[in-house]
Amino acid sequence: MNGDQLDNRLDNLAWRSFEENEGDKAEHGTSGTHKLYASEVRSVREWDTRGVPWHVIAREHRISYSQVRRILSYEAHLGAEAAAE
Repeated sequence: MNGDQLDNRLDNLAWRSFEENEGDKAEHGTSGTHKLYASEVRSVREWDTRGVPWHVIAREHRISYSQVRRILSYEAHLGAEAAAE
């Protein structure tokens, strides 16, 4: 399995236990607890200025559409790690 949530080919799907799923999410960085770094926020904003649709920005940056909206409306705040970057 490659960690791409949009890849629904049969060889990329598996029925796993909760523990295995959590391990896969951590391995692939899809746990939903990822904090964006300043460079990632800048990238989202840059893509928007180029006219890239928000759903594409979300998919390519592996964040939700709502997170894209929060970043672009400056509602999203950077964590301590991002400020130090």
